[in-house]
Amino acid sequence: MSSSNISLQEIEDILQKSEPISLSQIKQWIHSSDLEIQAIAYYILTSPRLVQRITPSPSPNEAYTDCITYLLQAIVKNKDGQWANTRYEAGANLVQLFQWHWNAMGRPQSLVKEIETQLKELYKAGDPEVKLCVITAILEHLFLENEITNVFVTWMDDPELRSGYEEALGYARTLTEARTR
Repeated sequence: MSSSNISLQEIEDILQKSEPISLSQIKQWIHSSDLEIQAIAYYILTSPRLVQRITPSPSPNEAYTDCITYLLQAIVKNKDGQWANTRYEAGANLVQLFQWHWNAMGRPQSLVKEIETQLKELYKAGDPEVKLCVITAILEHLFLENEITNVFVTWMDDPELRSGYEEALGYARTLTEARTR
């Protein structure tokens, strides 16, 4: 079977086995045009039990980048599938992934800049629903940490991004105030 034409059922069957899963297969699945197949690759990459079966093992940065690829697609496509996340679930997962990487990996500047750039592009290209998701599901929660807010401060220099930045910052401040009451 060609992994570019693999079905969901075939991948689910692979998950039930204990055999290694090739990194090249994961790469093909994460870049599939089928969001459900991308979602399964994401699931494998984020499952401690399953990620151990990938050979060769992906580097943490490689896994992070592949996960972001899927999550951004899930935000755009907003498909509530068997495996695929809705837009807001994907946004919440992106926040968790970013925060984990930020805290556990020592704030790697190249990856931090990469996600800031990808969110900037997503926001600019997105319809009003995507923009709202970026603001309320992602930035609002990232902005609870001041250092992360500073990563996105260049958004203030772009009139199209400024309103989203300010709105997310306002929501984050409201959340912070509510938590201190």
